[in-house]
Amino acid sequence: MITTRNESNNYQCNIIEILDAILITGYGSKPAMGWTKLMTSEIEGSDRTVYQNNSAADENMNLIVQSHKSRPNGFLMQIADVVNSPEAFEHYSDTMSIYPSIGYPPRWYAAGDERTLIFIYSNEYAEDYTSINNWDNYYPGVIYVGDMDDPGGNYQKPWCLLGPATYNGKMDAVEASNSSGSKGVMGMTASHNAVSNSRRPVTQVPGEEWAESDCFSFLMSYETESKFSNHSDYQIRTPEVFSNNAIMKGPWFIICNYSAPICCNNRLNKTQYID
Repeated sequence: MITTRNESNNYQCNIIEILDAILITGYGSKPAMGWTKLMTSEIEGSDRTVYQNNSAADENMNLIVQSHKSRPNGFLMQIADVVNSPEAFEHYSDTMSIYPSIGYPPRWYAAGDERTLIFIYSNEYAEDYTSINNWDNYYPGVIYVGDMDDPGGNYQKPWCLLGPATYNGKMDAVEASNSSGSKGVMGMTASHNAVSNSRRPVTQVPGEEWAESDCFSFLMSYETESKFSNHSDYQIRTPEVFSNNAIMKGPWFIICNYSAPICCNNRLNKTQYID
Protein backbone atom coordinates (compact mmCIF):
# COMPACT_ATOMS: atom_id res chain seq x y z
CA MET A 1 0.00 0.00 0.00
CA ILE A 2 1.49 3.31 -1.11
CA THR A 3 0.96 6.44 0.94
CA THR A 4 1.41 10.14 0.19
CA ARG A 5 0.97 13.28 2.25
CA ASN A 6 -2.61 14.59 2.20
CA GLU A 7 -4.03 18.05 2.87
CA SER A 8 -3.67 17.53 6.62
CA ASN A 9 -0.05 16.47 6.13
CA ASN A 10 -0.95 12.93 7.16
CA TYR A 11 -0.19 9.83 5.18
CA GLN A 12 -2.99 9.18 2.69
CA CYS A 13 -3.41 5.65 1.34
CA ASN A 14 -4.05 4.79 -2.29
CA ILE A 15 -7.18 2.75 -1.58
CA ILE A 16 -8.75 3.59 -4.96
CA GLU A 17 -5.70 2.36 -6.87
CA ILE A 18 -5.79 -0.83 -4.83
CA LEU A 19 -9.52 -1.46 -5.38
CA ASP A 20 -9.16 -0.66 -9.08
CA ALA A 21 -6.58 -3.42 -9.31
CA ILE A 22 -8.60 -5.89 -7.23
CA LEU A 23 -12.04 -5.24 -8.70
CA ILE A 24 -11.54 -3.76 -12.18
CA THR A 25 -8.20 -4.40 -13.90
CA GLY A 26 -6.50 -7.24 -12.05
CA TYR A 27 -2.84 -7.16 -11.06
CA GLY A 28 0.11 -9.43 -11.77
CA SER A 29 -1.31 -12.87 -12.50
CA LYS A 30 -4.48 -12.11 -10.51
CA PRO A 31 -7.62 -11.55 -12.60
CA ALA A 32 -10.05 -8.80 -11.71
CA MET A 33 -13.08 -9.79 -9.65
CA GLY A 34 -15.47 -8.47 -12.26
CA TRP A 35 -16.93 -5.36 -10.66
CA THR A 36 -17.70 -2.08 -12.47
CA LYS A 37 -16.15 1.31 -11.75
CA LEU A 38 -19.27 3.43 -12.04
CA MET A 39 -18.01 6.97 -11.47
CA THR A 40 -15.31 9.07 -9.80
CA SER A 41 -15.53 12.44 -8.12
CA GLU A 42 -15.07 15.58 -10.18
CA ILE A 43 -14.10 17.61 -7.11
CA GLU A 44 -10.46 18.60 -7.08
CA GLY A 45 -8.44 16.71 -4.50
CA SER A 46 -11.11 14.05 -3.98
CA ASP A 47 -10.57 10.40 -4.88
CA ARG A 48 -14.11 9.33 -4.00
CA THR A 49 -15.18 6.51 -6.31
CA VAL A 50 -18.31 4.43 -6.80
CA TYR A 51 -18.04 0.71 -7.63
CA GLN A 52 -20.82 -1.71 -8.49
CA ASN A 53 -20.84 -5.44 -7.95
CA ASN A 54 -22.50 -7.93 -10.28
CA SER A 55 -25.19 -8.93 -7.81
CA ALA A 56 -27.38 -12.00 -7.88
CA ALA A 57 -30.25 -9.65 -7.04
CA ASP A 58 -32.27 -7.65 -9.57
CA GLU A 59 -30.13 -4.58 -8.92
CA ASN A 60 -26.40 -4.18 -8.33
CA MET A 61 -24.93 -2.83 -5.10
CA ASN A 62 -23.26 0.61 -5.08
CA LEU A 63 -20.07 0.83 -3.00
CA ILE A 64 -18.71 4.32 -2.31
CA VAL A 65 -15.04 4.53 -1.25
CA GLN A 66 -12.55 7.29 -0.52
CA SER A 67 -9.32 7.81 1.39
CA HIS A 68 -9.66 9.69 4.67
CA LYS A 69 -8.40 13.27 4.46
CA SER A 70 -7.37 13.61 8.09
CA ARG A 71 -6.79 10.11 9.46
CA PRO A 72 -3.39 8.74 8.40
CA ASN A 73 -3.71 5.79 6.03
CA GLY A 74 -7.45 5.71 6.65
CA PHE A 75 -10.34 5.20 4.28
CA LEU A 76 -14.14 5.21 4.30
CA MET A 77 -16.76 2.92 2.74
CA GLN A 78 -20.53 3.14 2.44
CA ILE A 79 -23.19 1.42 0.34
CA ALA A 80 -26.23 3.19 -1.11
CA ASP A 81 -29.29 2.29 -3.16
CA VAL A 82 -29.36 5.44 -5.28
CA VAL A 83 -26.20 7.23 -6.43
CA ASN A 84 -26.50 10.37 -8.54
CA SER A 85 -22.86 11.33 -8.05
CA PRO A 86 -20.10 10.31 -5.62
CA GLU A 87 -21.23 13.18 -3.41
CA ALA A 88 -25.01 12.79 -3.86
CA PHE A 89 -26.53 9.45 -2.85
CA GLU A 90 -29.63 8.24 -1.03
CA HIS A 91 -30.82 5.28 1.07
CA TYR A 92 -27.45 4.39 2.50
CA SER A 93 -25.93 2.15 5.15
CA ASP A 94 -23.74 3.27 8.03
CA THR A 95 -20.29 4.54 7.08
CA MET A 96 -17.33 2.28 7.80
CA SER A 97 -14.22 4.30 8.64
CA ILE A 98 -10.92 2.62 9.44
CA TYR A 99 -7.22 3.39 9.81
CA PRO A 100 -4.22 1.51 11.25
CA SER A 101 -3.87 1.98 14.98
CA ILE A 102 -0.16 2.73 14.65
CA GLY A 103 1.96 4.18 11.90
CA TYR A 104 3.62 1.06 10.57
CA PRO A 105 3.31 0.46 6.81
CA PRO A 106 -0.19 -0.86 6.11
CA ARG A 107 -0.75 -4.11 4.25
CA TRP A 108 -3.82 -5.55 2.61
CA TYR A 109 -5.23 -8.90 1.52
CA ALA A 110 -8.32 -9.54 -0.57
CA ALA A 111 -10.58 -12.39 -1.64
CA GLY A 112 -13.86 -12.34 -3.49
CA ASP A 113 -15.70 -12.54 -6.77
CA GLU A 114 -18.08 -10.47 -8.88
CA ARG A 115 -20.60 -10.34 -6.02
CA THR A 116 -18.54 -9.95 -2.86
CA LEU A 117 -15.28 -8.58 -1.49
CA ILE A 118 -13.44 -9.54 1.69
CA PHE A 119 -10.75 -6.95 2.38
CA ILE A 120 -8.29 -7.38 5.24
CA TYR A 121 -6.42 -4.28 6.34
CA SER A 122 -3.31 -5.03 8.38
CA ASN A 123 0.14 -3.66 9.07
CA GLU A 124 3.66 -4.86 9.69
CA TYR A 125 3.36 -4.44 13.45
CA ALA A 126 0.21 -6.56 13.70
CA GLU A 127 1.71 -9.38 11.68
CA ASP A 128 4.92 -9.49 13.71
CA TYR A 129 3.35 -8.84 17.11
CA THR A 130 3.76 -11.75 19.53
CA SER A 131 2.63 -10.30 22.89
CA ILE A 132 -1.02 -10.52 23.93
CA ASN A 133 -0.88 -7.09 25.59
CA ASN A 134 -3.15 -4.63 23.76
CA TRP A 135 -3.68 -7.10 20.95
CA ASP A 136 -7.16 -5.73 20.41
CA ASN A 137 -5.59 -2.42 19.36
CA TYR A 138 -3.56 -3.97 16.59
CA TYR A 139 -5.35 -6.92 15.07
CA PRO A 140 -6.32 -6.64 11.41
CA GLY A 141 -9.57 -5.07 10.36
CA VAL A 142 -11.75 -7.37 8.27
CA ILE A 143 -14.33 -5.91 5.88
CA TYR A 144 -17.06 -7.79 4.03
CA VAL A 145 -19.09 -6.00 1.38
CA GLY A 146 -21.44 -7.43 -1.21
CA ASP A 147 -24.21 -9.99 -1.53
CA MET A 148 -25.58 -11.94 1.41
CA ASP A 149 -27.67 -15.09 1.52
CA ASP A 150 -31.41 -14.52 1.35
CA PRO A 151 -32.99 -17.98 1.56
CA GLY A 152 -36.43 -16.58 2.35
CA GLY A 153 -36.43 -14.14 -0.55
CA ASN A 154 -37.34 -11.26 1.78
CA TYR A 155 -34.72 -8.74 0.71
CA GLN A 156 -35.15 -6.73 -2.45
CA LYS A 157 -31.58 -5.51 -2.00
CA PRO A 158 -29.74 -8.39 -0.29
CA TRP A 159 -26.30 -6.92 0.32
CA CYS A 160 -24.42 -5.49 3.28
CA LEU A 161 -21.29 -3.73 4.51
CA LEU A 162 -19.69 -5.30 7.59
CA GLY A 163 -16.56 -3.91 9.15
CA PRO A 164 -14.97 -2.36 12.22
CA ALA A 165 -15.66 1.21 13.27
CA THR A 166 -19.03 1.79 11.62
CA TYR A 167 -20.77 5.08 12.25
CA ASN A 168 -24.32 6.19 11.70
CA GLY A 169 -24.71 8.85 9.02
CA LYS A 170 -23.42 9.90 5.64
CA MET A 171 -19.77 9.68 4.69
CA ASP A 172 -19.20 13.45 4.68
CA ALA A 173 -20.48 13.84 8.25
CA VAL A 174 -18.44 10.90 9.52
CA GLU A 175 -15.25 12.21 7.95
CA ALA A 176 -15.88 15.74 9.22
CA SER A 177 -16.04 14.43 12.79
CA ASN A 178 -12.80 12.49 12.27
CA SER A 179 -14.61 9.34 13.36
CA SER A 180 -12.57 6.29 12.56
CA GLY A 181 -11.09 3.31 14.34
CA SER A 182 -8.75 0.40 13.91
CA LYS A 183 -10.36 -2.40 15.87
CA GLY A 184 -12.73 -5.15 14.89
CA VAL A 185 -13.21 -8.23 12.81
CA MET A 186 -16.39 -7.27 10.93
CA GLY A 187 -17.59 -5.52 14.09
CA MET A 188 -19.90 -8.47 14.70
CA THR A 189 -20.74 -8.41 18.39
CA ALA A 190 -24.05 -8.14 20.15
CA SER A 191 -23.06 -4.87 21.79
CA HIS A 192 -22.57 -3.30 18.37
CA ASN A 193 -25.85 -4.56 17.02
CA ALA A 194 -28.92 -5.59 18.97
CA VAL A 195 -27.87 -4.80 22.52
CA SER A 196 -26.53 -1.30 23.19
CA ASN A 197 -25.67 0.03 19.75
CA SER A 198 -27.61 -1.44 16.87
CA ARG A 199 -26.09 -0.67 13.48
CA ARG A 200 -27.28 -0.29 9.90
CA PRO A 201 -25.05 -2.58 7.80
CA VAL A 202 -27.70 -2.71 5.05
CA THR A 203 -29.60 -0.20 2.96
CA GLN A 204 -33.02 -1.84 2.99
CA VAL A 205 -34.67 -3.52 5.96
CA PRO A 206 -37.81 -5.54 5.16
CA GLY A 207 -40.96 -4.02 6.55
CA GLU A 208 -39.39 -0.62 7.23
CA GLU A 209 -39.22 2.65 5.36
CA TRP A 210 -35.59 3.64 4.86
CA ALA A 211 -34.17 5.84 7.60
CA GLU A 212 -30.69 6.92 8.57
CA SER A 213 -31.20 5.64 12.09
CA ASP A 214 -29.89 2.32 13.38
CA CYS A 215 -31.81 -0.91 13.06
CA PHE A 216 -31.83 -4.22 14.91
CA SER A 217 -29.75 -6.03 12.39
CA PHE A 218 -27.67 -9.17 12.56
CA LEU A 219 -28.08 -12.14 14.84
CA MET A 220 -24.47 -12.79 15.78
CA SER A 221 -22.68 -16.09 15.56
CA TYR A 222 -20.87 -15.59 18.87
CA GLU A 223 -21.32 -13.48 21.98
CA THR A 224 -20.48 -13.51 25.68
CA GLU A 225 -23.28 -13.86 28.16
CA SER A 226 -22.16 -10.69 29.94
CA LYS A 227 -23.62 -8.66 27.08
CA PHE A 228 -27.10 -9.67 28.21
CA SER A 229 -27.68 -7.85 31.47
CA ASN A 230 -29.82 -5.31 33.25
CA HIS A 231 -27.51 -2.43 32.32
CA SER A 232 -29.64 0.62 31.61
CA ASP A 233 -28.02 1.19 28.21
CA TYR A 234 -28.81 -2.31 26.97
CA GLN A 235 -31.90 -2.82 24.88
CA ILE A 236 -31.83 -6.61 25.05
CA ARG A 237 -32.00 -8.56 28.30
CA THR A 238 -31.91 -12.23 27.28
CA PRO A 239 -30.70 -14.31 24.33
CA GLU A 240 -34.35 -15.13 23.54
CA VAL A 241 -35.25 -11.45 23.19
CA PHE A 242 -32.12 -10.96 21.10
CA SER A 243 -33.19 -13.78 18.79
CA ASN A 244 -36.73 -12.45 18.47
CA ASN A 245 -35.71 -8.84 17.80
CA ALA A 246 -32.89 -9.28 15.31
CA ILE A 247 -34.33 -8.61 11.86
CA MET A 248 -31.62 -10.36 9.86
CA LYS A 249 -31.01 -13.74 11.41
CA GLY A 250 -28.27 -16.31 11.05
CA PRO A 251 -29.12 -20.01 11.35
CA TRP A 252 -27.48 -20.28 14.79
CA PHE A 253 -25.35 -18.47 17.33
CA ILE A 254 -23.23 -19.26 20.37
CA ILE A 255 -23.25 -17.60 23.78
CA CYS A 256 -20.36 -18.19 26.19
CA ASN A 257 -20.47 -17.62 29.91
CA TYR A 258 -17.02 -16.91 31.34
CA SER A 259 -15.48 -16.20 34.72
CA ALA A 260 -13.52 -13.10 35.70
CA PRO A 261 -10.07 -12.79 34.06
CA ILE A 262 -7.28 -14.56 35.91
CA CYS A 263 -3.68 -13.98 34.84
CA CYS A 264 -4.87 -12.25 31.70
CA ASN A 265 -6.79 -15.33 30.57
CA ASN A 266 -10.56 -15.80 30.41
CA ARG A 267 -11.67 -19.22 31.61
CA LEU A 268 -14.63 -20.45 29.63
CA ASN A 269 -16.89 -22.52 31.87
CA LYS A 270 -20.08 -22.83 29.85
CA THR A 271 -21.02 -22.72 26.22
CA GLN A 272 -24.60 -22.53 25.06
CA TYR A 273 -25.62 -23.25 21.49
CA ILE A 274 -28.88 -21.73 20.38
CA ASP A 275 -30.62 -22.57 17.11
